[in-house]
Amino acid sequence: MDNQDNELRKVVQELADEEGISFSDAIDVSIKALRYEVERRKSFNGEAACDGSEITS
Repeated sequence: MDNQDNELRKVVQELADEEGISFSDAIDVSIKALRYEVERRKSFNGEAACDGSEITS
């Protein structure tokens, strides 16, 4: 788990450096982005096919 924690910290620090924001702000941005992605995925009613079309059962 330490390896994953270190990787996450590294990526968040890269975001902070690239955006010129604090590490704390980068954490907030990352959390919001993850929450958005979770909600976006929940909103799908069907599974996506390889070509992006929807599969209906």
